[in-house]
Amino acid sequence: MSGVQFAVRAVLVAGLTVGAGPGAPAPAQAQWYVVGGGGVEIPTGNFNDTHNPGAYFDLEVGREVARRVGIGLFGSLGLLGGETFNAANRFGDVQVWRYGINGQIQAVDPTMTNLRVVLGAGLGGATTSINPGVLAGVPLPGGSKTNFMLDGNVFFGYGMARNVMIGVGGRFYLIFNGDPRLATGTDMTSFTVQLVLAWRQL
Repeated sequence: MSGVQFAVRAVLVAGLTVGAGPGAPAPAQAQWYVVGGGGVEIPTGNFNDTHNPGAYFDLEVGREVARRVGIGLFGSLGLLGGETFNAANRFGDVQVWRYGINGQIQAVDPTMTNLRVVLGAGLGGATTSINPGVLAGVPLPGGSKTNFMLDGNVFFGYGMARNVMIGVGGRFYLIFNGDPRLATGTDMTSFTVQLVLAWRQL
């Protein structure tokens, strides 16, 4: 082996050794996460005049796109009872399916504390189905309608393990022109209070 060949080989071996050493930075790995919850949905505004709080459930599956920042797909279901004033004035129960894209950011570095604070916002669609009712003695037809929706959310939790969080939080929903009882419709707003369980890939 010539001196030149020996020198080149020595440089290559040294470079590989340094690159594989413990001090070499590992490539960033995107993390998957799953967030599920359940609680109560509370209608607000005009929606509160005709319907009562009811059960609520949601699920989100996402992936980190940057450190502490993720984007996910979510779906939720709200089951709200119609308000009954008397036999001549009764609103039908409503089921609200929501689905869309949600972005989230961990406001507190999870590597520094067990406290978890997650802020998020999303957009998508909502399918609202209302059962028939009665208004002033006249049958009020039910109906179903799909409309554009916005969502804001915040969750506070405690890290039970490196990749598991349990906590409480809520979402605020705005469904544009979402009431299928009227030809023109009316915006529907509500917020949720819920327990949350989250898993994050290490």
